[in-house]
This record gives sequence, structure tokens and C-alpha cells, in this order.
Amino acid sequence: MLDVPLERIVTLSTFEHNKIYIFEEVFYIVSTGTYLKYSPSVLLEAVEYIKKKLPVDSSLPKMIYIKRIGRRKLIAADKIIAGYGFITVIPEEYSVREQMALFFNADIVLSVHGANSTNCMYMRKNTVFIEAFSSYWINRCNLYTIAEAGVHYLPVSPLETVYKNNDGILKDFKIPEVLLRMTIENAILIYQAQHRFEPIELQK
Repeated sequence: MLDVPLERIVTLSTFEHNKIYIFEEVFYIVSTGTYLKYSPSVLLEAVEYIKKKLPVDSSLPKMIYIKRIGRRKLIAADKIIAGYGFITVIPEEYSVREQMALFFNADIVLSVHGANSTNCMYMRKNTVFIEAFSSYWINRCNLYTIAEAGVHYLPVSPLETVYKNNDGILKDFKIPEVLLRMTIENAILIYQAQHRFEPIELQK
């Protein structure tokens, strides 16, 4: 989407598994002729460029739950999340651009770690992103970036052993109902607080 030549794109498989800190040094790089620019601000510039091309669509849901269908599924949470008005979204059913548009138009997003959660970078300022993950997956590569973009980030984790652990591969997990509800309700309060005092457009 940014017209980057394929030879300049480095795949994640190049790096050692789970060494997220490496992104600060490698991922955010832009060549400006005679020197390289290293900074998360490079990614912010790219994100802002993409945001300008995303559609504003009032028909898209304002509260979405990005549900993972692979490993590390959040167990026994669908009914609780739907009860707060979240619309369940399966990423595989949408194109990348459609996923970006969903995040861009949403006020609150709840995403299971790895379920295309990096799209939170395309959320608008003063929106809220909740990320649910097992006790093992606690590192984020784009946390600084979304903070700089003015997106409120709420992590929620069981902080205990995941629901299944087959041969050392951490998979499905549960979050205590009271913790999940508290996080969602805090997200709603944060969003309401950020938008309560917005100026009202006077009728002409």
C-alpha cells in the first residue's frame, strides 16, 4: 500500500522468536537518500498516510470484538462480550483494507492477541483498544506507537497458566469474568470521558 519495493521488506521469520525489542531498531527505518531514519515516528507517518485513505463509514460497528480462530483463543467470553454490544469480527472474512476500516471507524475494539491486533494503529485519537492475551504473550511491538497516536490501550490477561499447554505450545486461555467485565466497563468509561466535553456544533 505504501509502494515499498519487495526487496526492502524484511519478514518476521528473519528474527528470533518473541524478541520484540528488535523492532525498535529494525522495523521503523526509512531511507532518505544519504542517511537512514530510525524512529517509531516513521511508522506513525505511514499510519497517518493510510488513515487519510480509509473510509468514514457510519454503518460500521462502533464496538467490535476481533475473535481469533487459531491458537490462543479466548474461551467462554463470547456471550459476555456480546452482552456489552460488541459485534464479533473474524479477521479471515475481511481483506486487510476492510479490517483497517473496521478499526478506523470503531470507538472501542477488543482483540485477542495475534488476531490482527496490529490494526489498532489505525484507530482514531481518543478511542480505546483492549487486548486480551495469555500470560505468555505479554509483549507488544506497537505499544509506543498507539500511545503516540492517542489511542488508549487496556491490556487484560489471566496472569496465570493458560487453559491448554500441549508440548510447550501455549494455546487457548480464559480470563476471569470479573476481570473481563471490569476491563470492558473501564474502556467504556474512558471513551465516554474523552468525548463528553467535545464542542457541540451549533446549528446555522
